[in-house]
This record gives sequence, C-alpha cells and structure tokens, in this order.
Amino acid sequence: MEGIKREYTSDERSPIIDPELRDLLPSITDEEREALTADILKNGCYSPMICMEDMMLVDGHHRYDICTEHDIPYRMVILDFEDKLDAMEWMVNAQKGRRNLTTYQLGQIALKLKPAFEEKAKIRKAAAMEKAHMANPKNSEEQFFQTSEKTVDGPINTTKAIADSVGVSHDTMNKVIQIEKSAPVPIKNALEKNAISVNKAYGMTQKLNDMPEQEREEAARELLRQDEQKKYRQIDEEAAIAKAINNAIHAADRMEPSLENVRLWIDLCCIEPEELPHEAELAAEAVAKFTLLHQAVNDIVEEMEVKENGTNT
Repeated sequence: MEGIKREYTSDERSPIIDPELRDLLPSITDEEREALTADILKNGCYSPMICMEDMMLVDGHHRYDICTEHDIPYRMVILDFEDKLDAMEWMVNAQKGRRNLTTYQLGQIALKLKPAFEEKAKIRKAAAMEKAHMANPKNSEEQFFQTSEKTVDGPINTTKAIADSVGVSHDTMNKVIQIEKSAPVPIKNALEKNAISVNKAYGMTQKLNDMPEQEREEAARELLRQDEQKKYRQIDEEAAIAKAINNAIHAADRMEPSLENVRLWIDLCCIEPEELPHEAELAAEAVAKFTLLHQAVNDIVEEMEVKENGTNT
C-alpha cells in the first residue's frame, strides 16, 4: 500500500459497505459506542474514514453509522490498497494499535482472512504456471504442470500466513483452529470474556476430545469451575504474602529488641529455655529476610527512577 490518493467529503461521495470488511473485527462495546457517539456529537467527526479506490469502507464503520444516524458530515480518505486482502491486513494493524484485542480475538480475525489468503495463493500459482507455459508452450500438459510447479516461489503456508498477518505465533494459530473446531461452547464463552488463555482453552479441549458429545459441555463447565477455584486460591496466597510483608515491616517498626524487652517476651510467651536456641535461629533467618527485603525495595526504587528519567528525557 502506498499513500493517500484523494479525499472526499460526505457531500461529494458516500462509502460502500462490504459486510466482509464491516464484520472482520470485533464490534466495540456498548460503553465504547456511547463514548464515541458523545464525542462525535460534541466535536464532530474529526478523524477521516478510510476507503479503497472503489469507495469500499475500510476503517470507520462505527463512525459512519453514528454520523449517518445524526446527519453529521465526515471526510473520506482514499488509500492505495493493492487489493482487498491488503486492506484487511491494514485494518487489523490499525486496530491493534487502538484496541486491546485478545489473542483469541486475533486468532478469530485471522480465520476470517483465510479465504482471502487461499484465493491469493491460487492466483499466484496460476500466474506462475501461465508464465511457465508462455516460456515453453511446446511442453506437453504433464511436462507443463511439472515445470510450472517448480517455478512457483513455494506454496503459501496458509496457517502461518494468517498467523503472521495478525501477529500471533504459528503454534497459537493452530491452537485457535482446534478450539474453533472442537471446543465446547462454555470454553469458547470463557475465551470471549478473556477469562482463560488460548493455551488453557486448548488444554481443556484436548482433555475433552475423547468424551461423548453429550457429556462434553458439562465436563467443560467443571474444568472451568476448577480453574476459577485455582485462581481464587492463588489470589488468597498472593494476598497472604503481601499481608505478611506489610505486617512484618510495620511490626518491626514498633519493636524495641532491648535485653529487657526480650526477657519480657520470653516470660510472657512462655518460651522454655531449651527452645531459645531455635528461637535465635529464627531471629537470624528474619535478619536475612529483612536484608533481602531491604535490597528488593531499593531495587524497585531504582527501577522507578530510571523509568521516570527515561520518560523525562
């Protein structure tokens, strides 16, 4: 794709809506649409919509709907896209910079691009075969196909191509394909809500593959419940760690370990004489931990200062 070819206003031209382009990306949320509507009603449509040469709308479908509904003028910029696939890839790259698309959403977008990549592969192969035939038209049909196959720049790995187009790994793309093909609805719903990762969903799907179809959905719900419980346990463990560090620091601040106070501790806590060596070992361990804690806090302070200085330069 090259640069801008021309611009139009909504008084001069109207864009053409292609369902394939309109539905390529996930729709914005109701809250996002309300915010966008409020902004356009207040400030006008200051960002131009992007169209192909034939006026097919590429970027700005939500803005177009809002402007049309409220009779608000807008601008359209025509970009020089090579073809529809080029426009679709541009859409993905543009939206990745604006929206926090999940790995699963990117994988779903990639699957929508697959037919266009397959068509491009066919066209490239046909062109190469035609070129080979023009170079040696006397070849027999069998020789023609054998020769022309060798002239192609190598077959397009469609899965890798669509993965690269949205910025996910080949392995992740294969997992999304298997999830879309085999995962029960509860797992797909959890992915849609970003409650689990693609890797987690793939692992769950693999566990359920050999189960009877009528049992898979309930089994999927049970796996999701177990995963949620693990997350809650992890949250509790992390909270306990944070609380222990906080309590230790602030309890130490209130502690006066004088000889008199240590004797008081031994008496009031009923520490037996034979237990004192072990208590001394625990105190030594506490010293080592506080030393590490002190160093860790200082390291974090230094990191923050480096980031702050980098931002200010």
